[in-house]
Amino acid sequence: DEVADGITQFSYAVTIEPEFNSRWLPTQAPITTIEAPGDWRFDASTMDFLASQDDLSTSGLSYEMTSVDYDFRPEDLRVSPLPGDEVSDEVTALPESLPSIVGQLSRGVTSGARTKYDKAVALQQWFREDGGFVYDLENAPNAKVGTDELEAFLREDTGRVGYCEQFATAMAVMARVLDIPSRVAVGFLTPDRTARNTYIYSAHDLHAWPELYFPGAGWVLFDPTPGARVRDRDLPAYTTRGTETVLPTNRPETEPSQQPSGRPTATEPTAAPTTAPDVDATGANDGSGSSVPWTLVLLVLIALGVLAALAAAPKWLRDRQRAHRLAGGPESAWDELRATTVDLGDSWPLTRSPRETLALLVTRFGRVGDDVELCCAALMAGAPVRARRRATWAPRSLLQRRPDVENDRDGGDDRSGELVGQV
Repeated sequence: DEVADGITQFSYAVTIEPEFNSRWLPTQAPITTIEAPGDWRFDASTMDFLASQDDLSTSGLSYEMTSVDYDFRPEDLRVSPLPGDEVSDEVTALPESLPSIVGQLSRGVTSGARTKYDKAVALQQWFREDGGFVYDLENAPNAKVGTDELEAFLREDTGRVGYCEQFATAMAVMARVLDIPSRVAVGFLTPDRTARNTYIYSAHDLHAWPELYFPGAGWVLFDPTPGARVRDRDLPAYTTRGTETVLPTNRPETEPSQQPSGRPTATEPTAAPTTAPDVDATGANDGSGSSVPWTLVLLVLIALGVLAALAAAPKWLRDRQRAHRLAGGPESAWDELRATTVDLGDSWPLTRSPRETLALLVTRFGRVGDDVELCCAALMAGAPVRARRRATWAPRSLLQRRPDVENDRDGGDDRSGELVGQV
């Protein structure tokens, strides 16, 4: 339910299978209320609920909670800090032995961004698309995490293959280099829907992502893991829209050669609000500049292509029909002569059927196709230009059923020989 502008409240009834035995209580942060049996303690610094007793776990537990989701706008995240917005040193600290490549890449990748929010969007874009990173569990390095492993992961010549924890950690460290407080969160990715308003999270949904702190907004989710694991449509909309970031065209000269537990929308669970339409990073869509309307151009080209195909379809069908008939016997040849005459707007004598003239045609035609083509060419040559054009692009014979000459024999004029006279 939408409780305010941009704020939606969700209600959850959670049942945990006995196999999931944890002292950490899964919640859909930020929650407003929760009712869970047992003594669970809230850690305000991490927004987690932890078991206070040794024998307390999540195994087989059922509980209810409500949470809120705010659809951030870019302007909400481009604000300056106010008194009281300070955060602890724990989420800004960096190791003393941080490899120089981390700072070089952090500043190089975000050199076109003017605000911390735009720099965060640029980092996410770089990890997901521009940096050449690959999500691969099988070929990723070992699970050890340290400064050496971070450097190896970021180097283009030796790394850039990894799993979600590595992407989350790397972006969080690079954000701190840019003076953006950060932390790594763990939880679940988008669940499987099994029925209306029923979703199942399992081990394959486990995921890690960075959260960055912005004054007035708090901890905000980003996800740098590439699309092989996290689809574009599952990204929070504020991480892809309304940016003012212009990524550098060249690499820096010194550079070497659980997702919140499936934040649902009103109809479908996703890791965050679905992605809104992209806005040109240069601001061309706000009227201050100009851009080519590629979508409109593409639609026009498609429409022209369809019209061209429709216009050429009758000729294509007629050519195929003619080729098929020319490869046949006398009856097919007779049908082709009749069709050509009809296409040119002339009448056809119905009293002579192909069967009646079969013997005559066989004795006169050496190769049926050559003679029929000669006859058709003569018909075309003797017709007006307009008739020839109409016969080529809008052949009438395609729309007429072959007449039943046996039934018409008694009712028509005997105009046999008319066609030969025309030729």
